[in-house]
Amino acid sequence: IKLTVWGKIKNFFYHNKWWLGLACFVVLLGVYLIVDIINKPRPDMLVLLIGEYPSVGQNSYLSDYIGSFAEDFNGNGKTEVDVYYIDYQKDGGYANYANGADTKLTTEMQIGDAVIIIAGDAFKELIEDDILVDLSEMYPDNSHVKDRYFYLKDTDFAKHIGVAKSDIPEDMYIALRTPKKLMYSDADDMQETYDKDLPVFQKLIEDLSK
Repeated sequence: IKLTVWGKIKNFFYHNKWWLGLACFVVLLGVYLIVDIINKPRPDMLVLLIGEYPSVGQNSYLSDYIGSFAEDFNGNGKTEVDVYYIDYQKDGGYANYANGADTKLTTEMQIGDAVIIIAGDAFKELIEDDILVDLSEMYPDNSHVKDRYFYLKDTDFAKHIGVAKSDIPEDMYIALRTPKKLMYSDADDMQETYDKDLPVFQKLIEDLSK
């Protein structure tokens, strides 16, 4: 039987209706997820935790502690601080590649969404000096500050976030990124984030310096 063009179209839809239905479902689900991501409110602040700190990175107390100094910047009626933990291992080699740490770190360093960083020597060895603000100029008399780093070992940081003092190594510090043009962020956007998060950083330093 020779089918007309319309007949061929109907025949195609009849024999492939399940696959077409599945494809439509996948497309609609994809659209829904994209719209949901776009419309989902961002947290008031994003903080990067970079290094091997499972006890710190896997609990919510760090977010709560930093959040106690933050404000409802996005206007959704609550204060939310997200800590993005990148399990970057010093001399990790293949392990950092396998767990995605290399990719995550490279991406975050080209985005200006987070200016407060908690890290250690592993991160320090990867960056140029101008990546971070010189804290010794901001806090010349603070005994915890050395160059661009506020060291956490001899503070109440462990107590505030509910971990043992032994979970805070000697080289662990808080630092502040310098606003600049990045691959995925322009200088003005990062400066806006810096201006928003700087008062929170200052309150953190003040509290941990007591």
